[in-house]
Amino acid sequence: MVSTAKSNKRNVPRRLKEKKQETPLVRIFASDKAFLEVLASETSKTMPQILNSIIKKYKRQEFFEDLAGAYTELKANPKAWHEEKKERRLYENTLLDGIVDK
Repeated sequence: MVSTAKSNKRNVPRRLKEKKQETPLVRIFASDKAFLEVLASETSKTMPQILNSIIKKYKRQEFFEDLAGAYTELKANPKAWHEEKKERRLYENTLLDGIVDK
């Protein structure tokens, strides 16, 4: 009996077999593309690498802005802030275990 998996492999286009990482097309402004080209030439990185770096930095910035907002909300609630500080004091006591940091 012939396996259908083998026959399917032969019918899969080569471009789909060798697809390592998806690179979708994204429309950007011409001025942004020009800026990416300048950055790419100055840094010896590809435009996708630069975009990836920018996106990672953006995600990190958003994370910390959300975190700061959450702390602002927490501090605005006196009871919740008191509970937070109380819990932190409990964790500070765990450092009194007699073990010296090197």
